[in-house]
Amino acid sequence: MAVKRRVAIIGGGPAGTICALRLLQSAPDAGRGWEVVIFDRKVFLEFGPPGCNMCAGVIADTVMQQLEELGVPVPTELIQRRIEGHHFETRWGGLSLPKEPEATLCTVYRGLGPKGLGYDERRSFDQFLLRSAVERGAQHIRALVHTIHFPQDSRAPLQVHYGEGETLEAEVVIAACGVNSTLPTRLEQAGFGYRAPATIHACQAEIPLDEDAVTRCFRDEIKVFSLGLPGIRFGAITPKREHVTVTVVGPHIRRADLERFLQHPQVIRHFPPGWQIPSEYCHCHPKLPVTAARCPVTDRFLVIGDAYISRYLKNGIESAFYTGSLAAEVVLQNRLSRSELWHYYVRPCERRYRWDNLYGRLLFRLNDLIARSRWLTASRLRILRKEAAAADWETKPETQILWHLFTGSAPYRDIFHRALWFSLQWRMAQALWEEAREWLGVRGRRGR
Repeated sequence: MAVKRRVAIIGGGPAGTICALRLLQSAPDAGRGWEVVIFDRKVFLEFGPPGCNMCAGVIADTVMQQLEELGVPVPTELIQRRIEGHHFETRWGGLSLPKEPEATLCTVYRGLGPKGLGYDERRSFDQFLLRSAVERGAQHIRALVHTIHFPQDSRAPLQVHYGEGETLEAEVVIAACGVNSTLPTRLEQAGFGYRAPATIHACQAEIPLDEDAVTRCFRDEIKVFSLGLPGIRFGAITPKREHVTVTVVGPHIRRADLERFLQHPQVIRHFPPGWQIPSEYCHCHPKLPVTAARCPVTDRFLVIGDAYISRYLKNGIESAFYTGSLAAEVVLQNRLSRSELWHYYVRPCERRYRWDNLYGRLLFRLNDLIARSRWLTASRLRILRKEAAAADWETKPETQILWHLFTGSAPYRDIFHRALWFSLQWRMAQALWEEAREWLGVRGRRGR
């Protein structure tokens, strides 16, 4: 009987568990067995931030499809709410945007959810993934990894030091630790050139609401706010069953910024009449990567998930799935030298995300510019209202742009090129002219 080779995966979130599931699913076909060991101090069965990966928990159809392919379909009881569209809100008004036909979006909790809910482990998305990997044969060691020893001899195993002075040897080590852990800082000191991604901050809160109030006020829509507020790039409210997840993003976001956002007239009007910010609520302060890491690989070692690269500000779970799946592929193909990992892992990831994220940066900057201008915002809303009357999704280019921008469901490059269409620029010019005529007409009537 062939001796199994061991791969150690540091991190039991989506990137790590998908990598493990891919390895365990494909290893027999690759002609060799792999012993998969997952390190994560969490079991994702605690309330609040200790048992959660600090994410709004929006799951796209691409993620659903990948899990179906792996034979681990998302159970119905895990889904908090199915999303039927987005509501786009500005300082000068807003409107609802329907979802793309055939698109599937749903919301989940990454852990057990906020404090105050009853215990139900079926609620935790990350625990579902981790449990699925363990059921397929992975070993879960609930301990914190302190350091990784990289031997000089290329034939010697890598050593993972964890827990209370314990060591595990592995042929391959995959870091799926995320930017919110302390391991990226220690990897920077390992000497192979790794540098963690640059990050900005978010503040996230789970606001309790009656389930009927969530349905009535939020109508199965994710509400996206571009209000031009100082220090806040954008905000979003994501409905769950008995809570809504409020997220604000900016360079140095604090809880006070989140409450300032919630008190804005264009935000608070979406809550029930007379609603006030509760004195206590579950909240966290995750970091969001805005660049890719440098040098994410060395011999028999690679970094996956957002500690390496992800889509700019959006759809982090999808990019975790991509990097985790690709990492499993290169391991199964035994392409494990530094040069092979650069060619078969790093370059495909960079082609998919690094250059595309440059377009994402530009698109979000343009969105910020529009959000601060009454004229540009009013013109965009005028276009969107006209598109809302059309039945065919293909005749709604501005709606498509905003849908894909705020769901991360299309490459930023495609969104950017679509935004440059002459026909769309012409429609924007017409809308600006109509706004100007309307404004001049109002001023003229007032002057009489």
